[in-house]
Amino acid sequence: MLMLYCISLELAGLIKLSTYTSFSLFECRKVVTGSKSPDLGNEEYIGLDDSKYIGDLLAEFKAAKDRSKGEMLHCKLIFKKKLFRESDEAVTDPMFVQLFYVQLQHDYILGNYPIGRDDAAQLSALQILAEIGFVSTPKSCTDWNSLLERFLPRQISTTRVKRNESLAFFLVIILWYEKEHLFITLTFY
Repeated sequence: MLMLYCISLELAGLIKLSTYTSFSLFECRKVVTGSKSPDLGNEEYIGLDDSKYIGDLLAEFKAAKDRSKGEMLHCKLIFKKKLFRESDEAVTDPMFVQLFYVQLQHDYILGNYPIGRDDAAQLSALQILAEIGFVSTPKSCTDWNSLLERFLPRQISTTRVKRNESLAFFLVIILWYEKEHLFITLTFY
């Protein structure tokens, strides 16, 4: 049987990650509701012992699903950073940088980092721009609400609902280019 440490090494090799000592496998458990929107807020991450066997872990997944009392429980393995060190700033391995970015983005969306409303607006606009590209007529885009659900941090979106603000938190996002500079304006309503 394979140990989780061996699987971590194999994953690092498959994705050509040379600096992998601060990465590890985590168990992610999520109770899924009937809603179609991807709710990331109820995910639970559990650090796994590298000496654990994969067969034992799969048996634990099955037992957890059996105990979930009618709720739909998804269990999966996540390969992510377990330690954040100052020395990570000097790492130039492209795969390390990409994985680090994806994990930080995920944690940001979950609301794990405190952020003000204006900064959240700018970061959300940049993520939307990266996702859909330049939009010449922003008012014609009808998908703003779903984009905001994906890219707006939880702490901002929950305070928006608590204040009974409009569901169209951002009514207009205007993205335009002027010469070599990108200007982003987000309008809150």
